[in-house]
Amino acid sequence: MFRVHNPPVVTVTHAASTATLCGLLTVAAGLCFAGPADAQTLTSSQSADASADATVPEITVTAQKRATDLQETPIAITAFSAQQIEDQHLTTLRDLAGEVPGLSIPRGGITPTTQLFYLRGIGEGDPIFDPAIALYVDDVYIPRSIGGLTDLTDLDRVEVLRGPQGTLYGRNTSAGAIRLISHDPGNDTRASADIGVGDWGAFEAHGYLSGAIVENKLYASLTYSHRQHDGYTYDPTISRDVNDLDVDSARLKIRATPTDNLDIQLTVDGSRDRSSTAYYTPKVQPGGAFDPQLSFVSNLPQNDDDTAGVSLREIYTINDHLSAKSITAYRGFNQAPVTYDNDGLAAVQQVNFIHYHESEVTQEFQLNGDYGPVNFTSGIFFLHENFSSNRNGFTFPSATNPPQDQVGDTKTNSEAVYTQGTYNFD
Repeated sequence: MFRVHNPPVVTVTHAASTATLCGLLTVAAGLCFAGPADAQTLTSSQSADASADATVPEITVTAQKRATDLQETPIAITAFSAQQIEDQHLTTLRDLAGEVPGLSIPRGGITPTTQLFYLRGIGEGDPIFDPAIALYVDDVYIPRSIGGLTDLTDLDRVEVLRGPQGTLYGRNTSAGAIRLISHDPGNDTRASADIGVGDWGAFEAHGYLSGAIVENKLYASLTYSHRQHDGYTYDPTISRDVNDLDVDSARLKIRATPTDNLDIQLTVDGSRDRSSTAYYTPKVQPGGAFDPQLSFVSNLPQNDDDTAGVSLREIYTINDHLSAKSITAYRGFNQAPVTYDNDGLAAVQQVNFIHYHESEVTQEFQLNGDYGPVNFTSGIFFLHENFSSNRNGFTFPSATNPPQDQVGDTKTNSEAVYTQGTYNFD
C-alpha cells in the first residue's frame, strides 16, 4: 500500500498586467471608478445577455490543429481556460483528478514526476511503455510518462480529448490525448507570483514574467516553479523520513515576429527531481500492528531525475486563407540512478537499481486552409526515439533465482501523413 499525502496549502498570490490597471487599483485602494460610458445602467435584456454569456464562456481550442470554439468542436473534449486554472489552483496534472469525466489519475510511478493516466478505463500500467494517452506540451509529443508531470504555472489552457486519436495526430493513441498550451509572450507585460506553505514542511512557489524586448518584434517569457514537502512516511530501518518531495522546473520562451506574416518561437524547458522514490507500506508489518506511515525498506533514497527539451515553432501566413506551421523538437530525460523496493520490507525480496535514458526528435509540418465554407488541416509527422533501460532487479535471490540484469535499448521510428477537411452547408 502506498499512501499519498496532500498537505493543506495556504497560498498568497500577486499578479500584475498592463491590461488590468483597474484591478490593481482595486487591490491598492479598495475601489475602482468606471468612466461615464461604463457607468450607464444596463437594461434587463442586456443583463440577461450578460448573464447568458457568463454562463457559457467562449473557449478557443486547437484540438483540430486550428483555432475553433469549444462549443462548436465535434470532439469529446474538456478544456480549462487560464482563468479556470488559476481559480481552481491547478498546479499539476494530478489536480485534474475529479475534474474531467472518465479521467483517472492513480499514483503509480516510482517518482513524484512520473504519472499514469486512464481515460474511460484505458491506460498503461507501467510508465516505461508507450502511453495509451498521449501528452502534448505546446504541440510537442511527450513519448513516455517518466518525468512527464508538468507544472501548470504559465498555461493558457488545458485540453483533454477522450477516445482514440488518429487522424490529426501523427502518433496515434487508443485512449485519448492531454494537450497543455502555455502562454506565448507578446507586447503586454505580464507578471505573476504565488507562494504556498502547509504542514509536513510543504512549500511551493511559482513565478511568471513576460513582455516585449523590442515592441512588435521581439518578446520573451520566463516561468519557474518549485515544490517540496518533508517525508510523511518513517522508515525505522534507515532511521529517516521518506516519501519527500523536491522538484524544480523552468521554461524560457523567446518569440520574434520579424514580418507581419512570420512568427518564430524558441522554447527551452527543464525540470530537476531530487525527491525520494516511492517507499511502499507493507500490509504485514513486523510485530503485527499496521501503521500506514511506516516503511521498512533497507535501501537509502536515491533519485536523480533530469528532464529537458528545446523546440522551434514557425508559423508562416501565406495569405488570408492559407498558413503553414513547422514544429521541431528535441527532448530527453536521464533517470539515473534510481533505487526502489516494491515490498516495503527490510528483507531483500524485490529491490531494483535502475538507469533510464531517453531522447527523441520530432518534426511536424502543418498546412491549414480556410476558404469560406471549406476548411482543411493537413500535415506530416515524424518521430525518432531512443530509450535505454538498465535495471538490475533482485527478487527472492537464491542459488536457483539469481539477480536479474535487464538491459534494453528500444529505437522507435514513426511517420504519418494526415489530412481532414470540412464543408459547411450553412
